[in-house]
Amino acid sequence: MSAHVRHLLRTDAAGRQRWAIAAWLAAGAESFTIASGWTLLVEGDPSNDVYLLMDGTAAVTDVAGNVHLVRAGDLAGALELVLSLPRIATVECVTDCKVARLDGARFAQAWQICPRLRSLAERSTAPRGVVGIEV
Repeated sequence: MSAHVRHLLRTDAAGRQRWAIAAWLAAGAESFTIASGWTLLVEGDPSNDVYLLMDGTAAVTDVAGNVHLVRAGDLAGALELVLSLPRIATVECVTDCKVARLDGARFAQAWQICPRLRSLAERSTAPRGVVGIEV
C-alpha cells in the first residue's frame, strides 16, 4: 500500500519531506478489494475518507445521470472531502477493484501542503466537468 501512496506524492516535495508525507498518509490507509458490481461511494453520503483506485475500473454516476470511468491512479471522494460536501456522485465497480481508503483528516492536512494531490484530484474529476479546485 505505501508504495502506491509514495507514487501518488513522489513529484511533490523535495528530499525526505515527500517520503514523510507519503508514509504519514499510508499509516492511516487501509486497502481492500471490492467485487465487480458493488458500490464504493453513494451520492449524498457523508464524505469522511478519500479512495485511491489501485487496480480496476469504476463508473462514476453524477447527479445528472452522466457516467464516467475512473481507473487505477484516480482518486474518488477528494473533492467532496476538501470542500466539506456530501458525496456528489455514486461510484460502482465495473471490474473487481483494489482500493485504498485514505483517512480523511490526514488527506485534508496533506492537501494543504501537497499540490500534487490537487492536480491528481483535478485529473480524476475533470472528465465530469470539475476543474480548478480551490479551497
